[in-house]
Amino acid sequence: EDTAKRLGAPLYQMGFPVYKVLGNNHRITIGYWGTLTMINEAANLLAKEVHQ
Repeated sequence: EDTAKRLGAPLYQMGFPVYKVLGNNHRITIGYWGTLTMINEAANLLAKEVHQ
């Protein structure tokens, strides 16, 4: 988190445990659906940074 702030880069948090993202433990991250979800979330995170 500190490195992302220092670099000015968006932070995509995943794995276990992630305490700062509500419902993160219910996120599907495996298989086709999980991969598609992660790609969409990462793209939305980058798009949010571009449009700010």
